[in-house]
Amino acid sequence: MSNFIENLKVGDLVIVEYPRSRSIQKVESFTPSGLIRVGGVLFNKNGRERGASKWSYRWLSEATENAVAEIREAAIINKAFRLMRDT
Repeated sequence: MSNFIENLKVGDLVIVEYPRSRSIQKVESFTPSGLIRVGGVLFNKNGRERGASKWSYRWLSEATENAVAEIREAAIINKAFRLMRDT
């Protein structure tokens, strides 16, 4: 994982993982100290959310083709369920 994070550039896609969900986002910027800003949140050099509690935090994962496809497919399925529920 550290190799993936070391090679990140502004504009690269990453997966932000939460305890119960995942989302695809772009790297916004890097601070002079090396922190990574994604979706307005700062992440440490190891990919873990800066300042979060040890019980609930976000972390970065590599946006591989398979992982991105899984997340997009899940989003389509969830949207279909919402549309069916609302009709």
